[in-house]
Amino acid sequence: MLVIYPGSALIFLSSYPDKLWGQLAHNAKWILLYVAVEWFALRLGYITNNSNWNLWWSLAVDSLMFPMMRYHSRRPSPALGVTVIIIVAFIALFPP
Repeated sequence: MLVIYPGSALIFLSSYPDKLWGQLAHNAKWILLYVAVEWFALRLGYITNNSNWNLWWSLAVDSLMFPMMRYHSRRPSPALGVTVIIIVAFIALFPP
């Protein structure tokens, strides 16, 4: 995971299209890829979900994560503030 996730983030950002429809398709492709990988890992027993987490929450996180990754690559400071708010909200929803 220490190699796969950062590597996939670099691939995601390095191949980001210029046009809006291409961007939407690019985000959707990566979101579905991440959800599919998690679904297979759950089915094969490689991972488990706790604290009422489920695949729908993962879809929500991925749907936030990929656009935020792009936003952060363009405007790091505002993206950091938005990210902190999102993290606090998820910690409140799913306490450790």
